[in-house]
Amino acid sequence: MYVHWGGVPADDAEAYLKVLGQRPALDAAINWYRAVGKTKLNLAELPPITMPTLYVWGTADSTVGRVAAEGTADCVAGPFQFAEIPDIGHFVTDEAPGVLIGSCAQASNAFDFILGEHDAALHA
Repeated sequence: MYVHWGGVPADDAEAYLKVLGQRPALDAAINWYRAVGKTKLNLAELPPITMPTLYVWGTADSTVGRVAAEGTADCVAGPFQFAEIPDIGHFVTDEAPGVLIGSCAQASNAFDFILGEHDAALHA
């Protein structure tokens, strides 16, 4: 039914739309965005993220631009890696699952090394 939906394979898009086509599921998805707009949370007052963080961004993402994606690093005090995936849009998990898994594995190895050094320094 759907040949191309933002880079998401047609079978996946159809499965997503089958669920989101049900009123309760669509309401829940839209309510998440409504709630974000009504929050009194001041993002500038949040403490930085201290956990190892991998940000995976597709260069063809039409919803999150480069400035916002790269700016995420400013909110992270712990180990941070930025993985840029060329020519992939917002739905990286659907459009390039193999590339995503590779990025996650590479970051995990790097974070293990960084955290291992950190733990060793604490116990020295």
